[in-house]
Amino acid sequence: MLGKSFSKIRKLEPWLNEAAPVTEATVIVPDIPLEKLNQTYIFGIVKLLIELHLQFDLVESSQQWECYKLVVIPDELMPERQYKYF
Repeated sequence: MLGKSFSKIRKLEPWLNEAAPVTEATVIVPDIPLEKLNQTYIFGIVKLLIELHLQFDLVESSQQWECYKLVVIPDELMPERQYKYF
């Protein structure tokens, strides 16, 4: 079964060289280790984005997140940065 699955991927390999994921959105999460992150609102947001088939990252507020098309900032989390609205 694995050989059958990998043979399909092997045929696609030339198109995968130098490919990069395209993340469309990000969710800002608290600055704590992910294994200790157990807030249900984070799981709800993640489930929603998965069901929408959006590629997304989880980032801390201190990380770079201005380059994403969609930034989800939970009500429970207020980043310390100053925002400029256009």
